[in-house]
Amino acid sequence: MASESRRLPIQVEAIIQQINDIHVHSNNYIITTDQLEVWTRRYTEDLRPGTYLVGTAQEEEELASHGNTRNIHGAEFAAPPTFGFPDMDVDEEEEDIQDEPMVDLHPAADDTFEDEDILIRGTSDRRLWVNGEVWHVAEYLGKHWVDMIMQMHSIKPLPTPVGMVVKPYDYQLKGAAQMDWCLEGPFKFFFLGDRMGMGKTLTTTLALWMRKDEPGMSLVVAPASVCAQWVRDIHRYFDEEYGLRAYWLTDSRISATWLLSQGYDIIVVTYEFLEASSRSIRTFQSRIEAHVNAVRDGRKRSQLPKRPTSALFSPLHVTIQRPIKRTVFDEAQCISKRSGKRHQAVKLLPTTSIVCLSGTAAHNKWTAFSGYTDYVKGIPWKTHADFMRTFCGTNADENYPGIIETRLLQRFLQEFLVARPLDAFAASRLHGLRCWSFRFQLDQFDVNLVAAFTKKYKEESARAAQGGQDYSGQKRKGNHDSKSRAMVYAAKARAAAAHPLLLAEIPNGNKKMKKMKKPRDTSNNDKTNNKTPVLGKRTITSEDIDQNERALWLELVKRDQFLEQCSARVRAALTTYDWFRQQYPTEKIAICSTSLKLLDIVAEVLRRKYGIDAVRFDGSIPPLKRTFILRKLDTEPPCVPLLITAGSGAYGINIVSVSCIIQMEPWWNINNEEQLVCRAYRINQQSEVKYIRLEAENSEIDQEIMRVQLRKKAINDRLMAPLVHRHDEQPRILDLLL
Repeated sequence: MASESRRLPIQVEAIIQQINDIHVHSNNYIITTDQLEVWTRRYTEDLRPGTYLVGTAQEEEELASHGNTRNIHGAEFAAPPTFGFPDMDVDEEEEDIQDEPMVDLHPAADDTFEDEDILIRGTSDRRLWVNGEVWHVAEYLGKHWVDMIMQMHSIKPLPTPVGMVVKPYDYQLKGAAQMDWCLEGPFKFFFLGDRMGMGKTLTTTLALWMRKDEPGMSLVVAPASVCAQWVRDIHRYFDEEYGLRAYWLTDSRISATWLLSQGYDIIVVTYEFLEASSRSIRTFQSRIEAHVNAVRDGRKRSQLPKRPTSALFSPLHVTIQRPIKRTVFDEAQCISKRSGKRHQAVKLLPTTSIVCLSGTAAHNKWTAFSGYTDYVKGIPWKTHADFMRTFCGTNADENYPGIIETRLLQRFLQEFLVARPLDAFAASRLHGLRCWSFRFQLDQFDVNLVAAFTKKYKEESARAAQGGQDYSGQKRKGNHDSKSRAMVYAAKARAAAAHPLLLAEIPNGNKKMKKMKKPRDTSNNDKTNNKTPVLGKRTITSEDIDQNERALWLELVKRDQFLEQCSARVRAALTTYDWFRQQYPTEKIAICSTSLKLLDIVAEVLRRKYGIDAVRFDGSIPPLKRTFILRKLDTEPPCVPLLITAGSGAYGINIVSVSCIIQMEPWWNINNEEQLVCRAYRINQQSEVKYIRLEAENSEIDQEIMRVQLRKKAINDRLMAPLVHRHDEQPRILDLLL
């Protein structure tokens, strides 16, 4: 009787069976499982295990046994291996925020408008669910956790390896040993937050070298501007006989079979390549289904989608039991956003352990640590809501976290985060840093326009702050709309404070130019529909710049005869440039901005006024040409400045040939400003670095940005204070106050 009471009514079971028989519903057409299997068998004929390799009969049989699978209800393609990471739904409309946009002066890269920064209403929760049991957070982070912290910080430095050409410092040898210890431990995660310029690349290479003799390969994911530098550094650290073999993977057609057969120790890829490889796997099933629907009755003509080839996400890593040994993320703030596509791609990587590198651990807001904890194995904080319930505080306001919750987060991070300051010896090898603010006045018309946009921005921000998110994690639509509108007004305010031409509509020569150009496809995918970018949302990466639109914009700049006269900010930049040339005639100058278009205007003014063609380094430069651009800068006379955007200049590159920096405007994220300065203020810099930031005293948006900067910096500095210490000092274990 008990079993009978659990049975569903016969009518309900019949309906469920009908639903199970339906697999695809697209374009108002439905096909059954039998129809889909016919097309699948036709499609899978003569497939081979890799692009550059035709498998033997045994290989083909092995591949087939681990290939696509079908369940009893229909076709089901095997997902990429997660190695302990749960599958997560991906919001296809969201883009990561680190790519340089075509839309200029945009605040979307700032924490002010990140999806995960939506407030969580309620009280903090001290309870944790650990292996089926309820723990108090003070018990979980108690004596046993402290013992692990002390054990990690007491590890002896790695002996200098045989065959090293460069001599590592003591803090690098100890950092490598600590990294290896954490990656071999239960959490399989390590965060290296050494100050910029202290050689995190060498520290990481040493940790990868420690597992050189183990089977498999390691992976380094980095911004495009530094991938070549990673390969060069890895090769130059050791004699060829003792060192590691690195390879920069740029061809998406290369298969995992070919890559593993080459015996490389380290594979280097860009963040864009990683995301594109993941996308090709995720979208393959939907493209197959769309093709089947299109041609099932002969009503439409459609080509069979190409099977994606992914060296990084291939099931072959699982088949031969050779997952990626260690995956390193340089400038890891690029993957801290849980809802970002890059973050989701990382979750699908077949890797056993993860290393994050960043000179600014709390890069923008302290809540970014929620994204990093998503990569830590075996901890009870599985979602952003879980993280915020424990570490946000009773006021549920991430702008003002409680001292108790800050202590909890500090204790939690001390187990796998190492951050060393610039010590006296390292500082002695530098030649000093001087920073100024150049305060100027906007023209009155611009003042009024900026004030109007800033007022609207504050109104929408206040309206968004009244909304929030409950413990279920559901977003509120009204709150999201207010954030979007605030983003638009902030972008317009910054544009008005920079140059009036940035607010002008770009003329459309014909209707075709209104349509966005298809992004360059590095994943060997078939054509897909592109979504039109929305004002206020970063959807265009540096590789997606529409050449027709950009050509029209540059023509508009050339035709304008009053570029300098119309902008007080451009005039202030030229005044600063002239002053640098007079005071330091032999030193090179860099002019930096968040806006690619503003730098276009500056370049045209320099050309007209001085006859100078500035060196450009921005999102319009293909990644493979960026190394050549930096080398070209070394051969140019000091009067030729480098014009560099925040997205390109604030991550990873070295510009030690530059010692004078002009920043065109305050940036929402003060750590991006620090990252920029440290591109020049680092080891091998031969001059004192001079840095000037332009600030409009009567610009409300400039003042608002600087106010936000100071608030965020105060919170981040308080959080990081006990986490930053020398390698030969014991960690500060603060009381939890519970």
